[in-house]
Amino acid sequence: MKLVFAIILVTPVGVASLVANTILSACNILLLLKSLGLYMVTVVVGLFIHTFIILPLTVVILSRQNPVHVFRSFLPALIMAISTSSSAATMPLTMQCGEDYGCERSIVQFVIPFGTNINRDGTALYEAIAVIFICQAHGVNLSVGSVIVIVLNATIAAIGTASIPNAALVSFVTILQALSLTQYISDISILFAVDWVLGMFRTAVNVWGDACACVIIDAWNKHHSRMNGFPRHTRQIGHTKMLHDEDG
Repeated sequence: MKLVFAIILVTPVGVASLVANTILSACNILLLLKSLGLYMVTVVVGLFIHTFIILPLTVVILSRQNPVHVFRSFLPALIMAISTSSSAATMPLTMQCGEDYGCERSIVQFVIPFGTNINRDGTALYEAIAVIFICQAHGVNLSVGSVIVIVLNATIAAIGTASIPNAALVSFVTILQALSLTQYISDISILFAVDWVLGMFRTAVNVWGDACACVIIDAWNKHHSRMNGFPRHTRQIGHTKMLHDEDG
């Protein structure tokens, strides 16, 4: 444990050294910083579109529920995701928000842990943009086929990413290897300078995706139960009606 604590203490110094080395070795530091700023804006805009357009539309189409109400119900979990940058640490609160919203406990206990481990939509988007940024920084022309490879590899790599802060950076190596661009792996160090900021937002997107999936599957389950004529009664919880099997 002493060795682990020692590594934790010196890690910030090591990361700062890697970032400083990359920045100082650049021919035009101002241009590099400007490029990093544009990269951050691109990632944030992409996450914003996915969070407030794509996922809400998915909720409306597949569950016929108000995404604004869903967002408000899961807001505590999203805030915690931003503060911890870990969907695993946020999972208990996400499950509680799901039950408070009105989702059945069995659905929540299956979907949220499952989604926490494999659902990384925010991470996949972030990784794809980051790899394209590195390629463009070196003047690499990407064909349509190469972009498809990046998207597929980013999706697969994101699934295997641990639910801990900054874990997405490790997956970049796999994607660059798939593109035969291993000579640019060392450039990942420059992304450490801004990853702590972007990590908060992509984690919140991951948790929001888990929440939407939980609400959609719960709505499907309740619809299926009604269609099959299962005896059920309702009671109002939050913004939805929660259904329960009648006793005896």
